[in-house]
Order: sequence, then C-alpha cells, then structure tokens
Amino acid sequence: MLSLVTPSLKSSRHRKRTAQEKLYSYNPLRSPRHIRLLKLLPGEGGTWLRCSLVEVHLETNLPYQAISYAWGDANDQRSVLCKGKFINITRNLLDALTVFRHPEAARYLWADAICINQRNEEERSAQVQLMGQIYSKASQVLFWVGME
Repeated sequence: MLSLVTPSLKSSRHRKRTAQEKLYSYNPLRSPRHIRLLKLLPGEGGTWLRCSLVEVHLETNLPYQAISYAWGDANDQRSVLCKGKFINITRNLLDALTVFRHPEAARYLWADAICINQRNEEERSAQVQLMGQIYSKASQVLFWVGME
C-alpha cells in the first residue's frame, strides 16, 4: 500500500500577512546574466519557511533545482521569511516549498515567484527571457502538481 505523508499546512504561522508588515526589498541584479537562487533553510512541520536569496551568474557551478509549478489562486497569498522580511507567494508554492524543504540541510532552489522581483516589470521581463536557460542549467527540475 502506498501512502503519502504531507505536513500540516494549516498552521497560523502561514496566515495571510497584513500590509503594514515589512516586505522583503529586492536588490537589483548585477547584470542581465545574473539570477537569484532561493536558499531554503532547513525546518519541518508547520514552522515558518525561512530562506535567503543568493545572486549568482547564470553559468554558476552552484547546483540548484528549479521548481515547475502552477501559481494557483493569486488571491490566496501566504508568506515566507527572507532575512526577517516577508515575501508573498501563492498557497500552491508554499505547499511545494514545505514538501521540498529538508529537515536538516539547506537546499538551493529556483522558483520564479520568489527569485524574480515580481514588482519590477523590467526585471520580470528580462528574467522571463532566461527561464529556458535557468531550467536547462538546473541539476534537477522538480515538478509540483499540488497537494491533491
């Protein structure tokens, strides 16, 4: 018998953030060939997802895994903690990161909703042009089809 064990994602720690709470402020990328990688810090269960963003050249030797997923409901926003500030993401990406998070080791990932500054139209447009290369240079592509 095959069973799927998934963490409880109903924790109040993943509640919707209010506008007055501090949002993460992205630094501009150094060049058009630079990308950000998500360093997902270890943890388990319903604890906050904590991370940092690491800027690297697209030709980096740092192995990373790219996540392929559907954004899901854009109105169902959750947050991850990035260096003490909040980055809003969809519930579907939160679920994926919660499942992909290692309990004892950091993991380098690429997820467009976090690694691209979604509030900067110029950056978003330039980075979308690189997505084929970003996925092809990943050591592995993780496909997320949802919790159900």
